Amino acid sequence: KIYTESFTNKVGKQIAIRHKDLLEILNHLAKYYELTDQYQMAVDALAKAKNAARVKYNYSDYLYGAELTNNAKLQIKLGQYEQADESLNSSLKILENFRKEEDKKIYLVDAIETQATLLGIKGLFDEAEDNLDRAAKIISKADSPIGIDEYSTTALLANLFIQLGQYSKTEEKLNDLIRNYEKVYGPSSLRLIEPLVNLGRLSLLKGEYAEADKIAGRAKQIGLSVYGEKSTKMAPVLLLDGDIDYAIGDYDVAQDNFTKAMNSQEKQFGHNHIEVAKSLSRIALVKFYKGDAAAEIEKMLLDAQNIMGTRLGKDNPQYAEVLKNVAVVNIAQKKYPVAFSSLTQAESIWRNKTGSKGNINAASIYALTGDVYYQMKVYTKAEEFYNSAKDIYEKYFSRQHPEYVRILSKLAKVYYMQKDYKRSKKNIEEALNDYDLFIKQYFPALSEREKAKYWNTMKGDFEFYNTLAFGQLEDFRDLAGKVYNYQLLTKALLLSSSIKIRERIQNSTDETLKSAYNNWVEKKEFLTNALSMSSAQLIQNEIDPAALSAEVEKLERELSQKSELFGQSFENKKITYENVQKSLGKGEVAVEMVRYRYFNHNFTDSIIYVAMYVKNDNARPKVITIPEGYRLETRYFKYYRNCIISKVPDAFSYKVFWEPLQKEIGQYATIYLSPDGVYNQINLEAIPTPDGKYVIDNSNIVIVSNTKDLYVRKLKSRPLATNTATMFGNPKFYLTASNNRRIADLPGTEKEVTELEQLLKQKGWKTSEYVETSASEEQVKGLESPKIFHIATHGFYTPAISEDDAKQMTESEAQLTENPLLKTGLLLKGAGDLLEKTKYNYNLESGILTAYEAMNLNLDKTDLVVLSACETGLGEVSNGEGVYGLQRAFLVAGARVLIMSMFKVDD
Repeated sequence: KIYTESFTNKVGKQIAIRHKDLLEILNHLAKYYELTDQYQMAVDALAKAKNAARVKYNYSDYLYGAELTNNAKLQIKLGQYEQADESLNSSLKILENFRKEEDKKIYLVDAIETQATLLGIKGLFDEAEDNLDRAAKIISKADSPIGIDEYSTTALLANLFIQLGQYSKTEEKLNDLIRNYEKVYGPSSLRLIEPLVNLGRLSLLKGEYAEADKIAGRAKQIGLSVYGEKSTKMAPVLLLDGDIDYAIGDYDVAQDNFTKAMNSQEKQFGHNHIEVAKSLSRIALVKFYKGDAAAEIEKMLLDAQNIMGTRLGKDNPQYAEVLKNVAVVNIAQKKYPVAFSSLTQAESIWRNKTGSKGNINAASIYALTGDVYYQMKVYTKAEEFYNSAKDIYEKYFSRQHPEYVRILSKLAKVYYMQKDYKRSKKNIEEALNDYDLFIKQYFPALSEREKAKYWNTMKGDFEFYNTLAFGQLEDFRDLAGKVYNYQLLTKALLLSSSIKIRERIQNSTDETLKSAYNNWVEKKEFLTNALSMSSAQLIQNEIDPAALSAEVEKLERELSQKSELFGQSFENKKITYENVQKSLGKGEVAVEMVRYRYFNHNFTDSIIYVAMYVKNDNARPKVITIPEGYRLETRYFKYYRNCIISKVPDAFSYKVFWEPLQKEIGQYATIYLSPDGVYNQINLEAIPTPDGKYVIDNSNIVIVSNTKDLYVRKLKSRPLATNTATMFGNPKFYLTASNNRRIADLPGTEKEVTELEQLLKQKGWKTSEYVETSASEEQVKGLESPKIFHIATHGFYTPAISEDDAKQMTESEAQLTENPLLKTGLLLKGAGDLLEKTKYNYNLESGILTAYEAMNLNLDKTDLVVLSACETGLGEVSNGEGVYGLQRAFLVAGARVLIMSMFKVDD
């Protein structure tokens, strides 16, 4: 405003070109325009400054040389490299004449450093480093301090060292730089953004994801407060955020960050800019891993290649980085010669640029080359290149670096295919043990959604181990126990993590932490309401669902990290099958079901079920293979459901689902079963046996999410609840007149809760009953941990949405149906009226309690939850994780035991 009103409109029209202050004003004006993304105006201001320096002084004056440097800086930013080169050559020619004058050295240093930046972009790393060394020597030999700009040398060196893999030098320089900037400019200075981004990128390269995310968060906070999200100055921060998201497998969020960065870059710099090309290449790669259309991905990569090749040449390292992504896509499409060509060219570019210094960038090229040979089934060559990559990662990082661990996994598969099972076992076990470390290190810094994405990047290797282990049990006696232990580590990992966070917070004495947790719950509730609003309502209420969702996730991350501080010692103990054995009493057995895809070069369609069981006898786990896994999940499961729905005798399910276990295990009073896959969807105890009875008549089967719970529960002290019971039944589904009532009343459920209330009162329990209009969603959400919570109503589960329904959805409805916890729930007061207005938007108004909302209920002292409603056991089955539905929600909310139904329930 000051520049516009005072200078542009008044002073600028009158000030003489030779005025003593004009140069300084124009340079400040250009900087302002650059900071506010008004690049053409910045170009104009610097052109005027250059002309003013020429007129007032002459072509050989140091101030004219300084203006040439300023022009070059902006030209580099705009991608005008030829012009920048010309400007810098002219500038340095002038300023070299003043190198012995103390007060002029700052201008020479500035020009040398700017040229180093340009040389780095061109991939001329040796020349760039020479320039920066010279600048540092000029600064150190100066008779008096040259000024705060000496820190820029450090910043540029750090950026260069990152590209060259000189990480220890970089970290030291960046930390010093950040400390100096904080001291001089304060902790929120915009000058901190660039070194913070570089430090975050360094942490990411070192595999320190949590630290990288923390640093990126600080840079983002500063950037948003100064520039706003759409500024080009935020692009490096968004790209760092996206790279972190990509590393943990969160591809949707990564793509969103990359796209935002590219949009701001393209708007200001035009499409044919190298920064746009780099963003295009990143977006193409995440779209590839998301499974998007190959034609679109190839088009984006070709565009990025053309921009890089045209602007920087085809011998530039940044062009090589695009070639690597091109190779990834071509490997997947089995275009192996094209992939080889891209990788050979990329390796040659980096080798020519780095010479004998060593090249960290070669590691990923060797790994990809190994991938090509592996897919071609040339295993000896794949092994050779994987080992080359492994050696580089170990040299530059450590044996616990995520990329090193991925190479171990690749080598394990190579050795498996070569039938070298001993080496395969050694490599994959080292990788899985490192994953255990990663889970402990990185999970606390992630939200539940991010944990699920990150876990997806690892779980395939645990699945591969099952193929290796169960095929080699006779040769390696320790494998059965190791598979069982890995199940204890990973099964229901995400559910266990969610429950832990809640328990730690509720049991802590930190009221600030509890308050933060309650704030998070309120924000989640607000978010579900916001997602139910129309676009017009969102605008009217000034609500941005994306920003609100990001805020909720940020709070969740903070809570997860803080709750880790309250972890109890037993939580960090590695639990083994021996611990489970010692938790079992006489007449008890623990069974871990394992579902996995058979591995043969890649994962096949063949599905295998294995039951592993232990008794309190100090023996290794026993293994039972259950045949025909694919049929179990399709034909046999369909038969099981049809028998129940059609009320016809089931003469087959016992034979395929339970008899293989019963024959091997024998009769036990109590069987603790941790199900997997299709076993999450069947009620084993209700299956008829050949003698006319049911499984329950011979076996008491107790379902647990993971058999390690048997050990953990003995160590935990659970707060005692008074004998209170809260019951809901027969909600009044319609509060308005309607001729088309699709939801039937449930008078039988009112009788159910009334009789239950009388029974409990006779036993001295304190009871609360809510029926008809009092059986509301608000009343359920106001529960305060009754010992028993019984609800009798309609339940629902919405499976996959049809194409026709998807086309008719609003954007907010489509977003809601993506979350499995919003696709299942319980109908309460007013639910009928709500379903008259919407088919999928269950939070449009009160009436339906979704599983997502049920997770936030206060059931920390609740021993039993009874869901006397249709299909409350259904949901989206995630192998190794259980069912994403009401059962998961109530367990996270604190319930100890659940009773529910997988079928329709007669009133």
